[in-house]
Amino acid sequence: MRATANLSVKGTRYYKAAELLQKGSLSSGLAIRLEQQPHNPHDKNAVAVRVKKTGAMLGHISRGLAPKYATLINSGEITEASIINNIDKNGAYINIDVRVVYEQSDDQLKEKHSSRLWMSASELLEEPGVYAIRNGESSRQYIGSSNNIKDRVRSHIRDLSLGCHANHALQSDFSNLGLNYFEAKVLVRGVSLSNLAVVESDSISSLLNAGAALYNLTADGQGTGRNSRSYSASEPVSDRLATQRAEAEQRRIDAAFAEERKQILDAFEPRLAALLPGTSFWAYFASTFAAALVVFVFLIPKIEDGSLFILTTILAFVAAPFIRGRFQEKARKTAQYQDVVQQRHEKLCALENKQKTQHL
Repeated sequence: MRATANLSVKGTRYYKAAELLQKGSLSSGLAIRLEQQPHNPHDKNAVAVRVKKTGAMLGHISRGLAPKYATLINSGEITEASIINNIDKNGAYINIDVRVVYEQSDDQLKEKHSSRLWMSASELLEEPGVYAIRNGESSRQYIGSSNNIKDRVRSHIRDLSLGCHANHALQSDFSNLGLNYFEAKVLVRGVSLSNLAVVESDSISSLLNAGAALYNLTADGQGTGRNSRSYSASEPVSDRLATQRAEAEQRRIDAAFAEERKQILDAFEPRLAALLPGTSFWAYFASTFAAALVVFVFLIPKIEDGSLFILTTILAFVAAPFIRGRFQEKARKTAQYQDVVQQRHEKLCALENKQKTQHL
């Protein structure tokens, strides 16, 4: 049985896509080929997208889908591939979608229909409501709503199996784990069609407030993440909220430790100040002025009184801080002063070690 998947080409800015688009060589229906790159230094499952006729490199299949399509390439099950839709340029990026047709064996279909996800979906009713597709390994959930839950969940399974689901995070986990790691369930049933979106949004908000991990990209459930070019835009909303909470908590912790550090410094400051000479600058100035005046009177007896006063004042202003600093430096070298400094250092080191253990 043949299956068809629509895939977005990644990394187009780094290869020939822009050049070929400018030349008019890229168009809907252009045949392409997928090529596994086992020696790719970044991903041994990497799958390159090339123009079939010329071999020009356009980009890669997303990392999450690469293992599946690498297997299809190696088994020769891909029958055709081509560019679809209108190609457009978004800044430095060229948005290219390709359609890949491949053979799906009866065993693969049997495995799919006997899987945990398919069986749980089969038990759903064809009624309106809010549903969840849950990852049994991580407990992360995808929340959605539909007027026919059973059909909608099966359409999710189809897209996931083809590797073209719009939610990249869900697709990546599904591609790595498979059908048996997921299950579908109803969260809210009996919802009126006009109220579906509101109930879905309320369900998502309730789960987010409870700290649940979700695949949904927005709190209202309307985010798709298709062709997203930035990590933050395609990151599940629960991850973004968790990151914001963690950053806020870290800021709170850092502020608390900063305040505790200040308290330690403030507590030791008067103890250290008490061990330093308490003589003020002006006392040193007066002493220096008097000594210099006597010296100048004896050494320069003919100097005028006005000049003598000015010269003595300048010398006192220059020498007083130096003399005061020498006395304080001598006091700082005493055993008593160094003992207090060591006590302060030990407390600050203990606080720093405590902060490191609590760093998120």
